[in-house]
Amino acid sequence: MTQPFYITTPIYYVNDVPHLGHAYTTLVADTLARFHRMRGDDTRFLTGTDEHGQKVEQTANERGLTPQQLVDQVAPRFDETWKTLGIEGYRFIRTTDERHKRVVRALWQRIRETNPDDLYLAAYQGWYCVGCEAFYTESQLTKDGDAWVCTIHKKPVAWLDKERSWFFRLSKYAEPLLRHIEAHPEFIRPDAYRSEIVAFLKGGLRDLSVSRTSFAWGIPVPDVDPEGQQHVIYVWMDALVNYLSDLCPDDGSITGPDVERYWPQAIHLIGKDILRFHAVYWPAFLMAANLPLPRGVLAHGWWTVRGEKISKSMPATRIDPIKLADALGEGSPLGRAIGIDAMRYYLLREMPLGNDGDFTFESLFGRFNAELANDLGNLINRSLTLIVKLSAETAPARNDDVYRREENPYGQLEVHATEACKQAAAQFEAMAPSRALEAIWRFVGMANRFIDQTQPWAMAKAKDKALGHALWCLQSTLWVIARLIAPVLPATAGALRAWIHDGDAAMTWPVPVDGRVLALAPETLQASPPSPLFPRLDDTLQQA
Repeated sequence: MTQPFYITTPIYYVNDVPHLGHAYTTLVADTLARFHRMRGDDTRFLTGTDEHGQKVEQTANERGLTPQQLVDQVAPRFDETWKTLGIEGYRFIRTTDERHKRVVRALWQRIRETNPDDLYLAAYQGWYCVGCEAFYTESQLTKDGDAWVCTIHKKPVAWLDKERSWFFRLSKYAEPLLRHIEAHPEFIRPDAYRSEIVAFLKGGLRDLSVSRTSFAWGIPVPDVDPEGQQHVIYVWMDALVNYLSDLCPDDGSITGPDVERYWPQAIHLIGKDILRFHAVYWPAFLMAANLPLPRGVLAHGWWTVRGEKISKSMPATRIDPIKLADALGEGSPLGRAIGIDAMRYYLLREMPLGNDGDFTFESLFGRFNAELANDLGNLINRSLTLIVKLSAETAPARNDDVYRREENPYGQLEVHATEACKQAAAQFEAMAPSRALEAIWRFVGMANRFIDQTQPWAMAKAKDKALGHALWCLQSTLWVIARLIAPVLPATAGALRAWIHDGDAAMTWPVPVDGRVLALAPETLQASPPSPLFPRLDDTLQQA
């Protein structure tokens, strides 16, 4: 049976519209899912929308809508955006789905049955950020005059004065969480974020308010408050359950074949701003319910735009990913599809997972023109043009006698192709797409040097008997590169496959046999004249 791989994005809050930051997270998950499908893994990919909470209720009231009407209008924007951007094979969950609500209530009841003292009624008093839907201590906030301000939203937080609430005994789980992280260091990645959570846990945990009575838009708490107050479950306790509820049967029971198969392999891909919810609160809830923890949490940094955090209050930072893709694809024969590939490449290459990244048009132009147009685009155009032109007299044909010549470019090309397949696979496995692209582009550079070293045009003029093998090397190199780039550049890979007559069967990741990978390319490949996929960009894109 194939190995399961389960990747999730955060579910995106519907009081927003999809922007570059949302797109980055979803594109990373899509890239990793594509790679694992190519490896033959049983791949499951989940995204969706977070639709409960005070912000949604407030916004709906302001617009004269019910909360359900509002979320029904907004949630499809995310699904439609991912479809437009070519995200494939994902499942889309909404926290207003009935199955999800049943699983949330089932988790609450399971905690009550397994550890009855872990949920208790008390009065909450403290600071609450409506934007984060989170409670904070003063040490976690900044002061602006007389107001305490959220460090993420830069807005004043609200003081909740003795609101009656159900509490979760989070303080009980600091030591169990530390033990789990120590035994499973890969549970939180990269290392810097693991260290951050370890320090947070060692500082001790306060019990967590997990219900609200001051608004109604949420999942009702299954337990009855003796004082008769109506509680809804804290939005984060609701939202986090989506990763599990999508695996559960319709009756809401936390069991079944999908839970058993996929849950132990779950990887939560998230932004660093919600690390505490995923690496502390969520595993503590699961421990309290006596449920297994996911495989791990993979946190990435923030994208800024010219040094400014993406924010509603700064429209210039809110880059629409679809408009950006359309602008990048203008002039290419594949249009938007190539623009999406270019955006994918830039976002994944520019910001190593875990670091922060700053979007600028200068850096975008630099990578597009140097690495896509010059490196990859020129390799494709030169190779196909040479094969089409020279194969009329000398057909591409593998010649192992030529390959075995010591210290020749043919053998070196094979070595680099094999290493690229191994190194890129290892980096995708390690969930480091930026490093995988580095390995692939080293091979792209080597392939360009191979053309310069062998000079097939001169070989044809000299009637060199090795010409057929040189052309076969170029053809086989394109076959390998189509597969290496497919997780990140699916449209480019598809165009390349069409030009070498590679068929349309699902691609698998190339695994070297007897130390060789070029030999995996079928003998039936042919070549067609190419079109320039990546016309060079200029400054006019900034006005697009």
